[in-house]
Amino acid sequence: MNSQPNTTPRRFYPPRVSLQVVMVYMTLFCICCGCFHFITYREVATDVSSQEANDRFSRAWSIVRVPDEATHVNLHARYLGGDADFDISEKDFVTWCRWPLTEERSVPPDPPLHEDMGPDNVRHCLWFSNSTHRGGWSVMYDLDRKRAWIYYSPR
Repeated sequence: MNSQPNTTPRRFYPPRVSLQVVMVYMTLFCICCGCFHFITYREVATDVSSQEANDRFSRAWSIVRVPDEATHVNLHARYLGGDADFDISEKDFVTWCRWPLTEERSVPPDPPLHEDMGPDNVRHCLWFSNSTHRGGWSVMYDLDRKRAWIYYSPR
């Protein structure tokens, strides 16, 4: 009797995968990549027309829109949210705005109004905000500069 063990190398057999399984995984991977791109998509533009700004907001699936009377629009659009600032007359802004605006005034020794939105030295503005830590709208119109700022965050 031979006490030597069998030394023939073992053959490696790769796992068998059907084409159907490969196609299912490839489809799931493509759907995940598409959703990731959809959610992380951003649009940034400066000094554009209101029509181009609204087109860019639409491409980012944002619900923010600027009025047709707006000029010199700067925007940052993202999935379901965004912000913009633009030049517009007070009459056109009040007509376009669907939120109840309140007029606020700050005398120079007092701190400026609404430091979290717009420039940091606004002293006389029309303003509305329902923003919380869970998102919301903020709208401000500087009566001295004749410029408006809008901001929306879904969360």
